[in-house]
Amino acid sequence: MFHKKKFSNYWFDTGTPSFLVKTIEHTGFDFRNMSDGIGAMEDDFMSYRSENLEPIPLFYQSGYLTIKSFDPDFGLYTLSFPNHEVKYSFLNCLMPMYTGIDQSSSSFSIVDFVKSIKDGDAKFFIDKLKSLISSIPYDSSKNADKLASYEHTYQTALYLIFTLCGQYLKTEVHMIGGRADAILETADKIYIFEFKIKGNGTADDAINQILTNGYDKPYRVSAKNIILIGIVFSPESRTISEYKVV
Repeated sequence: MFHKKKFSNYWFDTGTPSFLVKTIEHTGFDFRNMSDGIGAMEDDFMSYRSENLEPIPLFYQSGYLTIKSFDPDFGLYTLSFPNHEVKYSFLNCLMPMYTGIDQSSSSFSIVDFVKSIKDGDAKFFIDKLKSLISSIPYDSSKNADKLASYEHTYQTALYLIFTLCGQYLKTEVHMIGGRADAILETADKIYIFEFKIKGNGTADDAINQILTNGYDKPYRVSAKNIILIGIVFSPESRTISEYKVV
């Protein structure tokens, strides 16, 4: 309202994107790319057919993606969230689907969590992550890709948690030596995460993978403190079963 002399999420509050959330759930669409920008040809986002549940045209035509740039040489558009209001409001709607909680939960203090990240108190924020991740809805499927699905789900949950706390987390970062699972950068620290599923590797294996593949090398020229974290997720206990900080 004008008399309050402040902007609020009035556009977002006029409608709940429950259908969009269900579309992500049913299609497995990786919404993390919406922040960095999605490359698409015109036909990819201008033609929507409801029977196909195509996420990109649905998000574009409902206003959750907009055109950020255009490359006339290739006819390639870059689509992303129109603004921070839409981005953070939408990501907040996805929290219950991936973590089973919302930001109003009294069991999770965003202030304490962010402070521990900035202070480099890895034990504190990993202990908090344990309780959050244990609430992720259980996948009872028996498909062959179940372990890969678990790792993807945990990565996505971490992305949501860190992003909504105002700490931007890059996931699946491509490098010369391979692909780092996640990298988080603060004003004076760089956290490099490697995730394993229990039975497919240990926390030591995760740290060794970071060092062997040189995920940390591009950041060694920085004056920032580099912190390596290996995390093992357990499908049985549905939480972090082991971690190591170097």
